[in-house]
Amino acid sequence: MQLKLSRIDLARTKKSWPTGAAFEPAYVYKRPTETVERWLVVSAPLVPGLPQELSESYQDPYIRIPLFSYALSPDADLAFAYILQLGLSCAGHTPKTVNKLHIVTGFPVDLLYEDGITKPVGIQYWFGLAYLQGE
Repeated sequence: MQLKLSRIDLARTKKSWPTGAAFEPAYVYKRPTETVERWLVVSAPLVPGLPQELSESYQDPYIRIPLFSYALSPDADLAFAYILQLGLSCAGHTPKTVNKLHIVTGFPVDLLYEDGITKPVGIQYWFGLAYLQGE
């Protein structure tokens, strides 16, 4: 399985977002037009223990990968390990073999604090997942 990582600038995206509209960032991937590929895109936030919601794309010239907000460990290595583990775990529950896992992350991230605590207790990450299915 191949792993592809992409990221989007959330600060720039927020600046251009329509006033009053819910913030729903996404990464748009232009795929090669000469191939027909079956992509599964995670279309709702992932919750461990619950089934994932997936949307399919076969011949669309662009694939939209939505990003969802997750509160994770303030340790960046642990947070990325969690995202990777969650993506691989979800890939194991797709109908066919996954040839490529595409992880999209948003930056910058936001620190999360609790009242009276000066050290961050977590980080708000934005990420999305898509899977290229095999035959």
